[in-house]
Amino acid sequence: RTMAQAATADIPPSHTVYVNNLNDHVKKDDLRRHLYCLFSQFGVILDVVALKTPKMRGQAFVTFRDISSATQAVRSLQGFEFFDKKMRLQYGKQKANVIAQLEGTYSARKLAKPKLIEFGRTKDATTANGVDGGEGGGGSGEKVTTAESAAGEGVDEAGAAARLMPPPPPPAAAA
Repeated sequence: RTMAQAATADIPPSHTVYVNNLNDHVKKDDLRRHLYCLFSQFGVILDVVALKTPKMRGQAFVTFRDISSATQAVRSLQGFEFFDKKMRLQYGKQKANVIAQLEGTYSARKLAKPKLIEFGRTKDATTANGVDGGEGGGGSGEKVTTAESAAGEGVDEAGAAARLMPPPPPPAAAA
């Protein structure tokens, strides 16, 4: 049994396939488009999420309408060379938002609160860094804070689904 098979044995089958070891030099839109084309041979794809944040680069999530399609894709494409790198696949650990919406069980996940980073300019903080923060040294004693957005870490699956899925058919004309 390979290491990839051992990893997928612990996670129950899911609609979502987690793909990693992707080439992170490929542009995000190209990566999503090529993943869609490659995986669509196994069934109807509802969503492809590929982010380029430092934490998520080289990874993607492909969500199928049927679990059997996801299973077929995991078995067939394990180790497939994609943009000069062998893909590693396993089932996603969480239910995709697009699947929860279809099942009627969707509730928005709470995103992490933005992290605050404090940059102290007090005497103690600046002298610890070897910078003179004494009288008249420019250290105002104020604290400067910046908010770091956590939005890049969240996966906007609903937005990605809207971009990938074809437009709905026009409403039937009333007779």
